[in-house]
Amino acid sequence: MMASTGVASQLVYTDECGFNIWTARNLGRSARGSRAVRMVEGQRGRNLNVCLAVSSQFGLVHHCVVNGGMTKETYLPQFLSEVSALGLLNEDQMFIIHDNAPSHRDHPFFNELHTLLPLPRYSPFLNITENAISCLKSAAKRQISSPEVQTELANRDRARQEGITLQEQRLRILIEKVLNSLHMITREKCAAWFCHSLTYIDRCRATDDIIF
Repeated sequence: MMASTGVASQLVYTDECGFNIWTARNLGRSARGSRAVRMVEGQRGRNLNVCLAVSSQFGLVHHCVVNGGMTKETYLPQFLSEVSALGLLNEDQMFIIHDNAPSHRDHPFFNELHTLLPLPRYSPFLNITENAISCLKSAAKRQISSPEVQTELANRDRARQEGITLQEQRLRILIEKVLNSLHMITREKCAAWFCHSLTYIDRCRATDDIIF
């Protein structure tokens, strides 16, 4: 870890986020003092999960795209083993930090140099992957919401020509836009998010109520 933080070991934060194939950015208006509410269909469609591993020193170090929900079998051994095998840190000790989602729990110790470290419950402000997810979703929705992409998402004729369903076409476009947005998670942003997360440490030790 960077010497200025006083942390001797490398910290790699992991988490995943879900994208629905009907994901889009919406703008609206409402009367002052009231919330803008949009009625949507109850049928949501297929989900896409993106798992991220970020570090304040290296930025985005690894990612994977999972069609459907994240499971224990997907998270480990697949994703965490890939993170562990990157070799970015040579022989240095590394802590892989994650939250307490069901797919992250009860994993065995799997590497003598790389240790899994769960965060306390209800502490997303200590996981810089939350910031990376917000950055990724904002960039992806910005791309998806362009008129050209929205037209392509609803192009049933093209889907028929390619022999796929409209849902499959939307999923392909969503994956493309999400992958094109990963470059927005930069090393500089990750370092800033990490430094900001450290500002909560004293409040955590004092068991203060924290609203994130």
